[in-house]
Amino acid sequence: MKNNYYLVCSSFFLMGTNIFYINLSNIFCINNLLLSLLANNFVLSVLFWNNPIEKSLIHKFDAFFARLSISLFSFYVFFLKHTFIQNKIYYLFFLMLSMKFFYNGTYYSQQKWCCDKHILNHMFFHLFIGIGVSYAFIL
Repeated sequence: MKNNYYLVCSSFFLMGTNIFYINLSNIFCINNLLLSLLANNFVLSVLFWNNPIEKSLIHKFDAFFARLSISLFSFYVFFLKHTFIQNKIYYLFFLMLSMKFFYNGTYYSQQKWCCDKHILNHMFFHLFIGIGVSYAFIL
C-alpha cells in the first residue's frame, strides 16, 4: 500500500501553530531563527515524503536538518529559555516520546522500507515533534 501520503500530511504538524510565533519587531531573535529552521524541515520533509527514496540526497538533507533542529531546539529549551523546570520536563517528555516513535520507525524501515509500521511510527514522530516544538515556543 502506497501510504507515504500520510507522512506528507503529518509534515504539517511540524509547522502547525508555530507560524504565529514570528516576531516581526525583532527579525533576528532566536525564535525566528528556530522557526526558519523548522520551515526548512517542513519543506524538506514534504519533498522527501512525496517520493521517499531511501538514502537519496533529499533523504540525507532531511535527516541532517531534522537532527540539527532537534538538537538546537533542545539546547534552546534546556539552556537558553527562561521557564519553570516543570515546563522543561514536559518538553523532555514529548522529546522522548518522539524519539521512541522515530527509533521504532527506523527499526521497521530496516525490515521493509515504507511498510505500514514504518509509516505509522514516523507519522507519530512528526506529531509529537510538532507538539514538542509548539510547546517550546509557548513555554
